[in-house]
Amino acid sequence: MKTTEIRQIIKNLPRIPNIAYLHEAPVIHSGFPSCFNLSFGEYELLREFNGQYLVYDHDCIYSKIQPCIRHQDWETIVKDEKNRWRYLSLFNMADVSGLIIKQNNKEQEELGKHAIFSFVHFIVSLGLKKENLRISYFAGGKVRDVTKGKYELETYIPSDPLKDYWKSLGISENQFISDATRDTFLALQVFGLPTPWGYRNEINYLHDGKLLDIGTVEYMKFEPVFVDKKIIALKPFRHSLGISAVGVERLLMIINNHANVYDIDIIEPLIHEVLERCEKKDKIQAMIIVQAIRALHQIISDGGIYSRLNTRRKEYVRMFCRGMVAAAKKINYNLSSINIKKILQLNAKLQSFYPQLLNNIEITGQEIQARVNQL
Repeated sequence: MKTTEIRQIIKNLPRIPNIAYLHEAPVIHSGFPSCFNLSFGEYELLREFNGQYLVYDHDCIYSKIQPCIRHQDWETIVKDEKNRWRYLSLFNMADVSGLIIKQNNKEQEELGKHAIFSFVHFIVSLGLKKENLRISYFAGGKVRDVTKGKYELETYIPSDPLKDYWKSLGISENQFISDATRDTFLALQVFGLPTPWGYRNEINYLHDGKLLDIGTVEYMKFEPVFVDKKIIALKPFRHSLGISAVGVERLLMIINNHANVYDIDIIEPLIHEVLERCEKKDKIQAMIIVQAIRALHQIISDGGIYSRLNTRRKEYVRMFCRGMVAAAKKINYNLSSINIKKILQLNAKLQSFYPQLLNNIEITGQEIQARVNQL
């Protein structure tokens, strides 16, 4: 299966009435002010609800496929031989249920069940096996313990009440992974902005003898109470919010039985392009070059001209460039403007669903060349 095919399948999934189908958000926005877009919904929620995440004055239901750049994964890609097989510098996250927000708080578990059902239905529709799913769930615990002291609350959070709903859809007890951390109980602020708290399922798939994280289900139940900017208690969340989302590239890896996520159709040809023009045929180093260029192409196409970036974002751009230059030296690959432009042209062709990549080849090439010349 190709990327364009699975994107079309995702867009055509049955969803609730009145859902809005949105274009992707840029990877540079105020929701993640010191890095690039890390998740699914922050851009739209901040715009929809006056720059905050807790109080909703209307229902909001939408679907999209969202590019994400998690800079923290770069060291794994470059150095970790054991784990690099599943990481990309740039990946796409897609909902399969819609992100659903209701003003009332009467539908919290209903939206959680909808998210779970949508996920299981989607996996089966792709021809994957339910028995290969492994579901992490929150087993219960005090906030102080769950957050390792980040939040000094003795409040006990009960175990995920929707575990049995997973079972009703054919998930066996031996497919569950008990957890009592913030991986399965969302307790956070996003760059200082408080968010609702609630339950999260991390969903893994058994692939080639290894567990691969392919998606999440989230639904919210609690709301932090603040005094002098400090959380002193939790109260019931006044609204309902639920979503299930998947990593598009990791699903393609499974469907096509690839050993590495970078073997999928929108990345492997780029690696081949590098290998055709280097002296030493080292796929890993070619992959690192490609991963850096893919991330930089998206950043610059979404407005990330280096001179306009803040200090943190500039450092992440330099980090990608340092990795790219180091890899190029190892295989004697010439990071010339011609070679970089060829990769950018092919990347734009492979991801024609993001037309901004085609429209920004020249400026991206210039920006990358300028950074390379500084190293």
